[in-house]
Formats: sequence, structure tokens, C-alpha cells
Amino acid sequence: MDSLQLLTTVIPVLPEDKAREFVREKKYRTEAEMFGWSFILRTLSPMSLETKQLSR
Repeated sequence: MDSLQLLTTVIPVLPEDKAREFVREKKYRTEAEMFGWSFILRTLSPMSLETKQLSR
């Protein structure tokens, strides 16, 4: 199993089939799935994306 290290936090990375199996067995839902939306920090979004969203 590979892992991704962010600052001092180690996050295990599962192969796709294992992740799918976990989601099905545990009936796991992300917060975005539960709330029906997601967000990103405005300061981290590319200006081109921000401009595109504002022009809708």
C-alpha cells in the first residue's frame, strides 16, 4: 500500500478496488455526498476557474 504524506499526517492510499470494497461494505459517504455540495478555499482556486464561475 502506498501512502501520501502531508506535513506530519500520513494518509494510506488504497488501490481502487479496495477503496470501492470499503465504500460498499461500510456504506461510506463523503461530506460532499451527504450535503449535496462541496467547496474549495477561494484563495486556492485558480483565477481562471473563479472568473468562469462568476460569469455563469
